[in-house]
Amino acid sequence: MMSTIPHATHTDAYTVESDGQALGPQMQQQIAQARQRRKAIDRAMSVAAFDAWSSAVLAALCVPFALFSWASLLAAMVLSAVAYVEFTGRAMLRQLDPRSLHVLAGNQIGMAVIVILYAVWRLYLATTGQGYAAQIEQQLPPDVAGQLGSSVSQLVRNMEMLVYVVLIAGTVLMQGGTALYYLSRRKALHEFVTQTPRWVIDVLKAAA
Repeated sequence: MMSTIPHATHTDAYTVESDGQALGPQMQQQIAQARQRRKAIDRAMSVAAFDAWSSAVLAALCVPFALFSWASLLAAMVLSAVAYVEFTGRAMLRQLDPRSLHVLAGNQIGMAVIVILYAVWRLYLATTGQGYAAQIEQQLPPDVAGQLGSSVSQLVRNMEMLVYVVLIAGTVLMQGGTALYYLSRRKALHEFVTQTPRWVIDVLKAAA
């Protein structure tokens, strides 16, 4: 006999068969309670899915420019790797693998390190006269460069430095915060795995 039980996350309903007998009220209550305990894990999977798809889309947007800019090529490669690891970590979390949260957190930290190193490099170039300001000043006509070159260069240099300082701060907050969020789900994952009957976990996995 079959029993249809609503599923709140992925489908409107799914069918469970348990040794040819319908699930009784107590068993359905256990499943409902398990869903409540799993909400923190589901939210983490939603965050991972958003990060993975966002990285994949940004990587795709960088591809057309990769032929003309090494920075775009590097960005496409990094974002593709980040998306791949994020999808992998989410799949592991879906299977309640305790390593998944460390994979997801490590992915965020790795991305943060790469972005910060790039921003620091750009700041170094800006402060040593090798950044975008110097390139713009070289492209100005001689008469304009003599009159406005220094002021334009200083303005561009200040804007460039501000952009990369903000980038570093934003990366620390976003990637660092997301990594901490993933790690904070370890307790919820451990409690769900240890406190939920095996058959309930199998039912929820099958419905995911």
